[in-house]
Amino acid sequence: MSTKFNNARSSLGLLVLLLASAKPVLAQPPVATLESSRYADAITELRQYRSAHPKDAAGSLVLAIAITGQQWGRIVESSWFVQLRDEIVKPGRTEAELNELYRKVQRDLTAVIASLDEATSLFQSATQADVKVPLRIGKLQVPTPGGRSTPWLSMVGASITNVESVVHLDQADAVWLRGQVELQLGLLRFLLAHDFRASLRIVHFKSNYPLDSFADLDSLDWPVTDPAMLKSSLQHLERFATLHHSVRALVEAEQDDDLEFVTAFDQTPTLNSRPVGKEVWDQRQEWFTLWQDLLAGRIGAPIIAEYPTFKNLFNARRAFLESKRFDLIGILHGDAIKPFLDPQLNLDRTQVQKLLTGFLGGYSQLMFPG
Repeated sequence: MSTKFNNARSSLGLLVLLLASAKPVLAQPPVATLESSRYADAITELRQYRSAHPKDAAGSLVLAIAITGQQWGRIVESSWFVQLRDEIVKPGRTEAELNELYRKVQRDLTAVIASLDEATSLFQSATQADVKVPLRIGKLQVPTPGGRSTPWLSMVGASITNVESVVHLDQADAVWLRGQVELQLGLLRFLLAHDFRASLRIVHFKSNYPLDSFADLDSLDWPVTDPAMLKSSLQHLERFATLHHSVRALVEAEQDDDLEFVTAFDQTPTLNSRPVGKEVWDQRQEWFTLWQDLLAGRIGAPIIAEYPTFKNLFNARRAFLESKRFDLIGILHGDAIKPFLDPQLNLDRTQVQKLLTGFLGGYSQLMFPG
């Protein structure tokens, strides 16, 4: 166990003793646990802290971050992920082995979803106006295979010059982080709503992967096996867009400049060399507004088969609620989504350009704060 982790435990014990005294001293969650590679111990300690302080928003926020980070590591180090990776160079497995691998994937992803559901609840508990948690973001760890850990920033492709820099997570950050988890839950539940066994077969049986996989893209034809979960996926994606859209109002209402994660125009950024300008924030708001409208069925999405007139637009909401299968090739040439084309929906060229901004090079700028 690291010195920092032991120090955090000692500090926590001291603060608990102070709480028992006559002075109204507030305890603080053991934030240093997020720098530890001993994730199981860290989460146990954070749970104990929250159990003792159930109304402490900071404790909820730190535990939510720890649980979310643990899920990244759980996916990477799980037996099915390692097996799937190994199958790339080990063709010729049996159908029974494929089915067992599929069941492992389902079980592990279901466990990840359960933990992320808990994290969203904790993030929601943490969205109080006065919450403030100092973190050395350059030292946050995420568990990886073999009992090791890796800096969180390397996982998201970001870097800061000073790993000791302290970021003060607040209400806006908690809302943004919850939105990110809602996005992950939406994608995971979308996957588990289908029978995606055929796509595992590409990796499982082909010897020239990934070249063979290009010829087998037609295996991305997944029947829907759980319509209720597909609807739940839609709801997660709607909450993701709504939460991220709401962040701007929160950061603009702030009066401090504490090196926060999500920053307003005049606040000092942590991950970038210059503040996020009004133009970027305007783009974010427009993008998430369009996503809200798209998922609500108020506007449609253009498809290649309808180019250049786009007289019929794709009703994404109906697809989530009524789809029987996810067929990638059918989607690309239009046959699979013909039942969901709607001539009553509108989308002008400006809106098309704004939607594409989020995918073609601008996604990270729109999604990543600070």
